[in-house]
Amino acid sequence: MSGGQGLKRAHLDPRPPATPQQRFKRTVDQPSYLAAPRRLPASRAAARRASAAHGPQRASRSKVCNNNKNNNNHNKNNHNKNNNKNNKKVCSKRSVPALVKQGRSKARPGTEQKQRSGSKAPAIRQALQLYQELWAEYSTSLETEDHEFACQRAETLATKRYKELHAAGLELLQRVVQGQAAERRVALGVAYHVLTFKGKAAEEKRNQSNLSARLEKHREDSQGRARDALCAALACLCCRLQKSWLAEYDDEVPVRGYFVHALVDAACTFRISLRPGRQPRMASVVITSERSLVEALAHTDHGGPLPDGHHKEALGDRQYGLQRIAVTQGKGEERREMLQEVQPLEAMRELMGSKRHVLVLDMYCALAPKELVHQYSLGEIIREELMSLLRDAKQRGVAVLFLLGGEQPVELATKVYLQPWVTAIGGLQCGYVRWREGPDKPWEPPKQHHSKRLIFGLQLP
Repeated sequence: MSGGQGLKRAHLDPRPPATPQQRFKRTVDQPSYLAAPRRLPASRAAARRASAAHGPQRASRSKVCNNNKNNNNHNKNNHNKNNNKNNKKVCSKRSVPALVKQGRSKARPGTEQKQRSGSKAPAIRQALQLYQELWAEYSTSLETEDHEFACQRAETLATKRYKELHAAGLELLQRVVQGQAAERRVALGVAYHVLTFKGKAAEEKRNQSNLSARLEKHREDSQGRARDALCAALACLCCRLQKSWLAEYDDEVPVRGYFVHALVDAACTFRISLRPGRQPRMASVVITSERSLVEALAHTDHGGPLPDGHHKEALGDRQYGLQRIAVTQGKGEERREMLQEVQPLEAMRELMGSKRHVLVLDMYCALAPKELVHQYSLGEIIREELMSLLRDAKQRGVAVLFLLGGEQPVELATKVYLQPWVTAIGGLQCGYVRWREGPDKPWEPPKQHHSKRLIFGLQLP
């Protein structure tokens, strides 16, 4: 039935039209929409007889709501079919939402979970399909052109698909952090919310020591699949001309982007900021972990800047320092600090000789293309997330370490991390990690990989 009115069968009745007297008599005896009824189960037939007894006006204002499960082929067109057996009610139009809620609460054990999983599956499928679309475009452009062109194509497609990507990502985020209260923050008078979730340590068996196997194990349940799809959507939203996060972290299969490795690392924490409103808008993603400085350096690209086995040797008189970049009158394209001006950092030496943890900033990125960041006024929130991370670490007395990625790390450092609003918080510096065996020894160069050396950001406690 629709709108509380009975189904009209007059146009289906092959008999000649009834006279007014016949129509009146038939209406009193039986409502017109029940003329020549089909054969019904006993419970439904009883419900219709009860409805007919109240007369045509009462029947037109109400619905017969039956929660009977019936496999009879004649009931395929019944719009009020439910699984609750032998339950019959007469309810008004206003009570329909309450009935729907009641029907959900009385579902069989396990049914509600299946309904939730099924309702969220489209978001998972959409996120993965969009990721595959961007990944195919990026990888093809990388093979036929160069890295810069591939990043440009990925950013263009991410902008075009932003609406679908954001909708899928937001729905998946709400599922991943369901029941969690959002942390409230303020950025220059703009209130925003922060949601967090942690990575999980996957069981490592003999055949599950690699990242692919651990991620496959993580995807065995619906929550793991939602987290996996969320990371794929976040990687798409973070695509920029300077850097793409679509590529795999290691050699994992299937590819879901850079972020997915943190899902199976219990030391990692995802932090996503949102601008509240009628439609919440995701602003930034930050992925952090806490490790010893030795472990943190070793976890970076190509095994880190120090020689293999360096951490196993005795500390002795060894000194550590940071050869800064982007300094006045610096040398080369990076404007490196002169080697004779590099100063040993005692706080860094203490961290290298202890198991004290540092805060590793693994990922910090806007979750929207540049033009949409301005359109939705997300810039202040994105900036505040970095500043609050550095402030909190300084107050706790914890060092912060991160690797400057992308094809132009010096430009990135100059535009973001070496700006006064960042360096004034805790004296953050960017440069090459250097070490020497003693005060009178020369500084050793950092490990080189494909003519490149790693550039780090470091804020000491």
